[in-house]
Amino acid sequence: MNAEQYAVTPHPSPASAEQRATLMAAPIFGEVFTDHVARATWTPDAGWADHRIEPFADLTLHPGATVLHYGQQVFEGLKAYRWADGTVRLFRPEANAARMAASATRLSLPALPEDDFLASISALVSVDRDWVPSEGEASLYLRPLIIGTEASLAVRPSRRVEYMLLACPVGSYFSGGVKPVSIWVAQGFHRAGAGGTGQAKTAGNYAASMQPQQQAQDHGCDQVLFLDAREDRYIEELGGMNVFAVRRDGSVWTPRVTGTILEGVTRASVIEPAALLGPRGRRT
Repeated sequence: MNAEQYAVTPHPSPASAEQRATLMAAPIFGEVFTDHVARATWTPDAGWADHRIEPFADLTLHPGATVLHYGQQVFEGLKAYRWADGTVRLFRPEANAARMAASATRLSLPALPEDDFLASISALVSVDRDWVPSEGEASLYLRPLIIGTEASLAVRPSRRVEYMLLACPVGSYFSGGVKPVSIWVAQGFHRAGAGGTGQAKTAGNYAASMQPQQQAQDHGCDQVLFLDAREDRYIEELGGMNVFAVRRDGSVWTPRVTGTILEGVTRASVIEPAALLGPRGRRT
């Protein structure tokens, strides 16, 4: 599939250049959205179909939708950057496509093919290109998600599924910009356990992290560090990022991916070049 196969319905009243400039002046992460959204629908008979770009609008969901009762949902997060020559580029989006497919499989949702995933991004960014910032650390954050929407309370995989791609112009993730963050070590709270959904990017993992994250903030810390669920003593993952330790001898250490840690695209992009530096780059 390519971007041209996403049928475009233009927004009847898109933001004006002046409105867009005001909204993009200092956007809070995830609170300003572009004019359009990419969508596709899956059913057992048709598979993924009805690929489209349509005006951004509220959703209409049946109160019995699977996602509302059993949490059948996965999502991703990546960014589009405007370069000095005006082109818009992404960083390893195929890795996000693969991770989303793996997450969907774990949640018994249909995996979106990589070409569909990439085409949806190309189509949406093309339509909403004027929303891609060009200043400093600003970028266009992309949020693909898949949800079960069948109206049924039966405990089984949804037989109707929606894919959506939202876009938000954003500045730095942390309001104060890039700087060291303070860390609170959570004890008694765990992000995931062996055999769970820790390796999937799904809403339930984030819901479970909110109480310890609030605890961290109550103690004046920016982020929470989760320990392993078995012994509550080994470092696993930070709430909003992966964790690496650089020792005095120059070696780099990070927890292994064993099914409880999200396999991050940035994580892999640090490990791969580090491994080329020789024996001092080591995973544990």
